[in-house]
Amino acid sequence: MDKQRKKKIRSARIIATNIFMGIAVVAIVAVLMLIAMGFSFNEKGKLEQSGLLQVTSQPSRATVEIDGNQLLSLTEVNKMINSGEHDIKVSKSGFDTWQKHINLSAGLLTRIEWVRLFPINQEITTTDSFRPLRLISYSNDNKHLLTAETDNTNIHYISLQGSETSHKKLSLTQALQVTPEQARQGAFAVESWNSNNNKVVMRWLHEDRTDWYLFDLNDAAKTINLTSKFNLAFNQVYALSGSDSKLWALEGDKLYLLDLNDAKNPTTVIAQGVEAFAQNGNTVAYLAKAATTSANDDASTTETPDAETTADDAVESSPRAIYTYKDGEDGAVQFLELKDDDHIVFTMGTYWGDEWLAYALNDNIYVVSGKYPSYQKTDSPTLKRVITHEKLGYTPSSVSVNGSSRIAAFWSGKDVATVDLETEDYFDLELDTSTTVKWLDNYLLWESTGDKIIVRDFDGNNRREIINHAQKADHVVITNNNEWLYFFEQNEQTAPDATDEATTDEAASAPTYVYSLKRLKLTI
Repeated sequence: MDKQRKKKIRSARIIATNIFMGIAVVAIVAVLMLIAMGFSFNEKGKLEQSGLLQVTSQPSRATVEIDGNQLLSLTEVNKMINSGEHDIKVSKSGFDTWQKHINLSAGLLTRIEWVRLFPINQEITTTDSFRPLRLISYSNDNKHLLTAETDNTNIHYISLQGSETSHKKLSLTQALQVTPEQARQGAFAVESWNSNNNKVVMRWLHEDRTDWYLFDLNDAAKTINLTSKFNLAFNQVYALSGSDSKLWALEGDKLYLLDLNDAKNPTTVIAQGVEAFAQNGNTVAYLAKAATTSANDDASTTETPDAETTADDAVESSPRAIYTYKDGEDGAVQFLELKDDDHIVFTMGTYWGDEWLAYALNDNIYVVSGKYPSYQKTDSPTLKRVITHEKLGYTPSSVSVNGSSRIAAFWSGKDVATVDLETEDYFDLELDTSTTVKWLDNYLLWESTGDKIIVRDFDGNNRREIINHAQKADHVVITNNNEWLYFFEQNEQTAPDATDEATTDEAASAPTYVYSLKRLKLTI
């Protein structure tokens, strides 16, 4: 055979092989890309894009069924399934069942991370008993509890996460700098916990007056009387998130920023004519019918009497509006102008790095997300509306946010509207009783109907009666480690003997009921 011809044939084979291999590589890469993007062939042989479903649960290692078909893997589950509507059921031996109907979007991740299963056979124990209480407050992370009995001069700082509760007693006489007799008077309320859970902003209502304290839970002697320190009769005080020394405070219609570490200018007037405010870290949103005052100007401090004249003159000319102000900036930014008869409730938070503000204006709900506007850059909008739901049929009277700042719940009586900042979904709920919205964990709402504790998901699904006792149950939380559900039960029985400073006469005259702190074990 001709050598030249052999060479040509060999070259042709090499070229053909390379072309075939190139086409095969391209085809394999294309198929892998399509698989990675969730594309597959359905039963009819049509190519369609799937969605990724991720299901987590408490407790973990639960069985997941999708459209009646049980998956081989247990929670946590990651599964590519066809887009569209599906029925999901999560179950585990010894626990109740959780169900949801979903609409899975093609090419997107759908996370269901709020599945909570409760044990069928309840193991409920009593950890502590108290005489009638004038204070009950859980920390933001549900790791700690503060209680104070009526006729007692101690506050109990209780750790909830271990196999047994641990107590630390803090002296009210030492913290408040009063006599034992005075410390037994009045009622207490915790307005906010700081981010480290070692200080609380607390109100003491006594003798027709209210005193505000920054209560130190590590050393009661370091407690600060905010009312006397600043010589102001506050309406509200909140610890500024992430700071142990700064607080937002409302006195009359003046909004203050308090700085315990600034000896020269400890009080700064942010605005006057303020009706309400919400805070998120170093940013505050407030409703006011007044011009904002310069936070870095002499006129903004309480020591300058001209500041009140300037702000009062501005009230008549400035609109009623929502403003935002960032700590350290020279002024506030008007966010939303209102009419005089508009009713509004609002809150704010941060979720996955996005700052947001949610508000109900009359019977309409709106959520904006992005970055709070800066006083120096008012020409560039930084908040974008992501959720709109109008004509609720009722006007929300208040708003509450879950612990992760993902879910905002607006309510009025039995009617509740929730919005999910992650999925931008809206849900209508109806409670069993007219009550305030209370969070059991990041995704479950709870309410008490006397002898029952009822829970439901934030979207209204999976309503369950988890506690059914003969006595009144209230103040319910799930601990941060998901081991325990705590609640208080009012028992009509003889109160225990006085163990602290209360006298024998006081113990004898105590009511015939006590508050029992009980807990349900959530794991088996």
